[in-house]
Amino acid sequence: MSPSPLDGVLSKASTLEIFHQELFLSLNGVRQATDRLNNQWYINQSRTLSPTEREILRFMSRGYSMTQIAEQLKRNIKTIRAHKFNVMSKLGVSSDAGLLEAADILLCMRHCETSNVLHPY
Repeated sequence: MSPSPLDGVLSKASTLEIFHQELFLSLNGVRQATDRLNNQWYINQSRTLSPTEREILRFMSRGYSMTQIAEQLKRNIKTIRAHKFNVMSKLGVSSDAGLLEAADILLCMRHCETSNVLHPY
């Protein structure tokens, strides 16, 4: 995981009242998501990252360098960099910090998806 912990994901498209409710719940440790956010997650997840791209993102979120990832996966560094570029493009980020924040969100959503939380965040 990246150095900054992820405590919540809120939608800017929510009404002000719903936004306040979601913010209150998030600040109090309650993890949930609206159906709209869950639907966006499943749609985006199905068209975004390949298994290799997800694996590279996991290595990055654990602090591995591109060279270390290439060694672990027994791939050329240029191949790893190409996958990283594709991940950044698909997730709409332009920096390593943005990529790690996106990784935190994806990991949090995946964790909540597999937990017993009725409305994962």
